[in-house]
Amino acid sequence: MEEIIKRAKKITQNIIFIGFNHADESETTPVSWKDIYYKNENIKKYNGIMKETCEKNNVLFLDIFALLNNENLEDGLHPNASSHEKIFTKVRDFLAKNKWI
Repeated sequence: MEEIIKRAKKITQNIIFIGFNHADESETTPVSWKDIYYKNENIKKYNGIMKETCEKNNVLFLDIFALLNNENLEDGLHPNASSHEKIFTKVRDFLAKNKWI
C-alpha cells in the first residue's frame, strides 16, 4: 500500500482506498472454488491496516464493511448487481462530503 500511495501521489493527491465488504462465512469457509477461507475477523484486520496506512499517508479511506448484508452477496463474498448500486451511492456521497465532486 505504501508503494501504491507513493506512486499515485506522483500523479494526483486525490487518492481514496475503499475497504473490503464483509463475507457470508457460511459460504466462504472455504469458498467453493478453492480451499481458501474468508473470515470476517481477517477482513476487519485488513481493513484496519488499510485505514491506518491511509491515515498515516493523508489518504482518504472509506469503510464499507457493514454496508452490505448477506443477501447482497452473490456467492458469499462478491457483491451482486444491487450491491454495486449501494456501493456507488456510498462512494458518491463520500466524495461529495469531501468536496471531490
